[in-house]
Amino acid sequence: MPAGGTEESPHAARRWPGALRDRTRAGGSRGAQLATRGVIAALLAVLVATGIAVAPPLAQDVRAATPDLTLVGDAQYDVDPANKAVHVTVDLLATNHLHDTATR
Repeated sequence: MPAGGTEESPHAARRWPGALRDRTRAGGSRGAQLATRGVIAALLAVLVATGIAVAPPLAQDVRAATPDLTLVGDAQYDVDPANKAVHVTVDLLATNHLHDTATR
């Protein structure tokens, strides 16, 4: 007799894939596996939450960057129902705030 205490028919291998059949023989149940996964997920969530809580005091202050390029846009939509079309015109103005530097 196998370790589970019941005699296994020759067709049992087709009904139970190998890994599932082995877990069932060893006494592991689907509910126990789900409970174990739940405990692992809860521990992982606590670990991540602890890391998030500790990280802000460890972060260094940074200076805000000034924008080097300013983009200003204006869009105009013209609806042409007779031709079943919408014509879009976009005007963009880009301003570079950096100064050119000399290269060798």
